[in-house]
Amino acid sequence: PNPQSKIQNLKSKVATRLPAPYQQALTAVIESAQHCGVSVYLVGGFVRDLLLDRPNLDLDVAVEGDAVALAPAVAASLDNETAITPPANSKLKTQNSKLVSTSFGTAKLTWPGADPPATLVYLDFATTRQESYAQPTALPTVSFVADIATDLRRRDFTINAIALRLADYTLVDPYGGLADLSAGLTRVLHPASFVDDPTRIFRAVRYEQRLGFAIESGTLNLLRDAVSGGLIERLSPDRVRHELEKVLHEERAPAIFTRLAELGIFAAVDPALRWDGQLRHQTEAVAVAESPANRPLLYLLLLTYRLSDDERQRVSDRLNLDVGTRTMMQQAHQLRAHLPDLLRAARRSDIYNLLHPYPDAALLATTYALAPYGGASVNALAAALDKITLYRRELAGIKPELAGDYLARLGLSPGKAYKAILEELRRAKLDGEVPTREAEAALLQRLVNEVSSRL
Repeated sequence: PNPQSKIQNLKSKVATRLPAPYQQALTAVIESAQHCGVSVYLVGGFVRDLLLDRPNLDLDVAVEGDAVALAPAVAASLDNETAITPPANSKLKTQNSKLVSTSFGTAKLTWPGADPPATLVYLDFATTRQESYAQPTALPTVSFVADIATDLRRRDFTINAIALRLADYTLVDPYGGLADLSAGLTRVLHPASFVDDPTRIFRAVRYEQRLGFAIESGTLNLLRDAVSGGLIERLSPDRVRHELEKVLHEERAPAIFTRLAELGIFAAVDPALRWDGQLRHQTEAVAVAESPANRPLLYLLLLTYRLSDDERQRVSDRLNLDVGTRTMMQQAHQLRAHLPDLLRAARRSDIYNLLHPYPDAALLATTYALAPYGGASVNALAAALDKITLYRRELAGIKPELAGDYLARLGLSPGKAYKAILEELRRAKLDGEVPTREAEAALLQRLVNEVSSRL
């Protein structure tokens, strides 16, 4: 097709992909850029996924000029509800009750949308820049540049180094990203890419599995060299955790785990993170059966389920996990230690008492850890799975109809007896001895009479 038809095709693609509020915001960007005399480009994942016909609403706008000056102009051309907020840890300047970052030439615009309303639109603006690295794994030193090609050079892979110029909807592709998209290849832009930023090792695997691509052979060799050279070990805990969190949220997380293990990346994070067929079956079952919101924590609990206390502590420190996540992992391990007690529990009330202290995520992770998959032999503790399932589906929701206020009406004064009587009522309810409200009332009357007779 001729260049003009290509432009129309891209313009049509963008219009088709974006909801109306995003189209309104993009129009404001184009008009404001013309007014300010700067060139603007869509860059990064949106452009890549646009060309692959994949959904993506992450709009990153590169500005050949002052992005911090452009963002308020865009905001003003939309409406008074628009808010411009800066990235964290940046110096702030207030302009008309709006916050604008002036430290790194970036700004984030949030707009509630006008048609239809209540559709939040997010736009990230950044002045075109280049990055240099004082040493391997160091955070980059940033300086501004005047051209988009230099800005694209700092990207991680060629498929993310394609820009869409909004003035005329033409593509800027100085590093062969389009050819790699067509070939289904993930390729770094230069040989030192993984040395400069080893987090790209994780990203290479994520893109490979998410997009169904292959890591280009030269890039794969560079990746292997970076892993064997210890570059992952030099990353800070927060940076490693951030990359693993992204993996945990991926649709094809189990496949990414498998690839991370094959390439030695898991072992480089910590040797305790061992991967095998059992874990693959467990995580694949989670991916099929659980909602996206539930999967990340369950994946993490399964990845650490078989670790010793020392290994779990070491992995938690390596990833700088928060207290809540560490506690959840510890609870899953405590439950694992009490599975023999659960096997011996005969009454429904005994099952309830054993499992009630544990959060549902720990219980659910345990069911995936115990279930046999494929031709796997049944774990000796797998019979506990039925009792956990019984608790989650039925016992956890059973509550007596009567409570402490009924005891007061029977004339019992508050005290230690209250708790003992109510626990006996709950036990009887769980064990099916008081199926009705009347049966509960009769039991409470009998227990109160027994207490009164001892006074």
